[in-house]
Amino acid sequence: VVHEAVEYAKRHVGRGGGLVNGVLRAILRDKDQLVLWRMEDRDSDPKRYLGQRYGLPGWLNKRLLARFGLEEAESLVSAFASRPPLFLRAKEAPGPSATPVEGVSGAWRASGMTPEVKAALLEGSAFVQDVGSQVISHLCGVTPGMRVLDACAGLGGKTLMLAEAVGEAGSVVAVEPLQAKREI
Repeated sequence: VVHEAVEYAKRHVGRGGGLVNGVLRAILRDKDQLVLWRMEDRDSDPKRYLGQRYGLPGWLNKRLLARFGLEEAESLVSAFASRPPLFLRAKEAPGPSATPVEGVSGAWRASGMTPEVKAALLEGSAFVQDVGSQVISHLCGVTPGMRVLDACAGLGGKTLMLAEAVGEAGSVVAVEPLQAKREI
């Protein structure tokens, strides 16, 4: 990792490779003494605590603390810093750690990128798709034979679900207003 960081610095910063190497080697050498944040700062200097623990800039910490107070600010920041759930779309469980999402047929919540989930994704029997886009066809009451407009098609996962729901007798028109999403 150090080597890659140094090479990156050389390519993009020029003479920064030596500095990056020195800093990273010092961190590795003294990693047992490295203090990322101090719990006593939580009460005595909450702005510093949030900044060091969650890697936020001071101006944002100041605003969060002023608006929400320490407890709620930390709760919000912690939620943003945590890994989001992994939702999949599949006909059957993509591994023993996947649990069905109640009320959304074909939606699964995986505990993580397990070997079984990876295998299901590689073989095409499962797809990563947020549960919000999976529930749309259920909530809209899409039935076979309908004509449907997907006005925010994004990458097409929801569009595919809608097409499956309307079947061959129906049709789906998909458009995406954001150029950036159309180019992915």
